[in-house]
Formats: sequence, structure tokens, C-alpha cells
Amino acid sequence: SLYQTLFESHLRYGISVWGGIGNAKLEKLFVLQKRCVRMMFGDYEKFTDKFKTCARTRPYEAQVLGPSFFEKEHTKPLFTKHKFLTVHNLYAYHCTLEMYKIIKLRTPIGIYSSVDISKRKPTLLIARNPTKFFMCKAVQLWNKLSKEIIGDAAVDLDFSAVGAAKSNLMKFLLQNQAKEDVDLWSSNNYTHI
Repeated sequence: SLYQTLFESHLRYGISVWGGIGNAKLEKLFVLQKRCVRMMFGDYEKFTDKFKTCARTRPYEAQVLGPSFFEKEHTKPLFTKHKFLTVHNLYAYHCTLEMYKIIKLRTPIGIYSSVDISKRKPTLLIARNPTKFFMCKAVQLWNKLSKEIIGDAAVDLDFSAVGAAKSNLMKFLLQNQAKEDVDLWSSNNYTHI
């Protein structure tokens, strides 16, 4: 779609590297993402209806612009309708899939060798050197979301294909994103580590 071509492609570029930034900076990107979705898929008729009549033809009380004039359209229904992930969930999606590919294909060996697989729980990964960078955050996201991708299968076995993992993860993140209030976003709609 036009949104994915013009906006989301730029947002996705290198997101597993820069997406672990603080929530304050990520929230600014989310506001920009919501603005783009609102412009591209919002209710154009409702927006332009506010400007159709001349101020001189309205009664004086209607000329004063109240808070309802400046209300923005809710974006959560638009994200749900078009099946777009928020920037928070895009980061979780890409990090988890990259971790999946690293474990499944055992490449790059430098990253694969810096992760241990738990002996007690075969889907649990342990980062050898905990940091705030990609490796540690990707391991935390993997541990949180791996059950949604592969179920209880052991990590070192030849489990489901990458396509199935992508669709399972996307379905889970979209369902999580649509939870709770239909119109308003909450922190439970994002996958946090």
C-alpha cells in the first residue's frame, strides 16, 4: 500500500538497531506515525466538513471554535482496519524474527555463539553479556514472544518455517495491539521488554 511504500519502509529501515531507544524518543516517532496514518486513511469528509460553511453565515455562537473543532480522529481503528503495527510493535517484530533466524540458521556465528539455550526450558535463551543493546533486548523479546511463534518446540530443532513464524508473530502482535479500548491506545497494546 501507499503507506507501507512511503512511510513504513523508512520506519522499518534498521529498526532492530535504533528501535531500542528510550520511550520518550520512540513516542515522538509514534506521534509522527499516527499523523501519517490519519492523513492517509482518516475520514476526509468529516475533516473538510468543518470548513464548508463561511463563518459569516453561522450564528455567533457557532463561530467560536470550541475544543470539538480541534479534536483529532482516533488512529487505533485505522491501525486495526489496515493491519498496521505501531513503531513499538515493529521493533518487537523485527528483533524477534532476527533472533529466530539467528537461532534457526546459526548465523552469524558471532551472535549465535553469544547466546546460550537453557537446559531446563529449550525455548529460553540466555544472553552471556547482558547489555542495553540489540543482543540483550532481542533475547528478552525472544523469551517473551517465542511461545507465540513456535509453541513449546525446542529451539535447536528444525521447527516451523520462517513464513509461518512471521505470520504467527504478526497475528499475535496485531491481536495484542487491538486489545482493550477500541479508540484509545494503552501501554498494554505494545510489546515491552
